[in-house]
Amino acid sequence: MAESTIQANILIDVRKYRLRIYKSTLHELGNPMNIQLLINPVKKHLVIMPVEKKQSGDQALTIGININRPKCSCEVYSKVFITKLCEITEKMEYGHSYHLKGEVIPSQRIALFYLDTLEETKSTGEEQWNQTTRQLS
Repeated sequence: MAESTIQANILIDVRKYRLRIYKSTLHELGNPMNIQLLINPVKKHLVIMPVEKKQSGDQALTIGININRPKCSCEVYSKVFITKLCEITEKMEYGHSYHLKGEVIPSQRIALFYLDTLEETKSTGEEQWNQTTRQLS
């Protein structure tokens, strides 16, 4: 029997070195207070995984989500992380934003995104934020 999954999307903004994880994705992961971002460069996957707390010596990027806004989208600013994504995909260009499609796998408590599904967004700035928020809320 196939495992049920839930569609998920994130936004990668190369100009601001920002990764926006939408509240619908966070909700499907159980509204975690901390998440870990993992990249598999061979399979070209990005994984978002809830974690209880940061592990000592861990090289994965662990983010604490603002406790005052647990039901909002999460924005992660990391030049190192976005640069690494750019190196892996070879599709992203500075100054552009991209949607990335994936799925939440509830049984594993992860969100899995496929870097091959990158789609450049056509709008920019505040217009992009408003359109995306309306679509994914």
